[in-house]
Amino acid sequence: MRSTTRYLIAIWLGKFISWFAVNFNLGAGGTWPGQLALKICPGVLKRLEAQLPLGSILISGTNGKTTTASLIENILSESGLAVVANPSGANLINGLVSAFIIDATFLGGPVSQIGVFEVDEGNLPFALSSFT
Repeated sequence: MRSTTRYLIAIWLGKFISWFAVNFNLGAGGTWPGQLALKICPGVLKRLEAQLPLGSILISGTNGKTTTASLIENILSESGLAVVANPSGANLINGLVSAFIIDATFLGGPVSQIGVFEVDEGNLPFALSSFT
């Protein structure tokens, strides 16, 4: 199967899983879509992030990640930028992928211009390797 096909299937199934989880009260859809997408297309995070026109900001550390990410996201949003973020607190790789999938169009491109992500300090090296 070609990589573009795998990529689009990962996006579409991720969107469906997110919708299903939310609409059937099975959770916020913050991790399952990413988990599934990573199985189908391991490079999905790198491909999604590379399409953001203004790139991404990653916030990591022991304390204050959620507050800092929320403040930055709000500042950028108030200045008129479309921002993709992971406010659900899903700060592992599958949560980052899920946030991107929820933000993506059905053709796999981002709706947002910039990303602001809270990243678990243990997963920061993996996240950095996927972000351009």
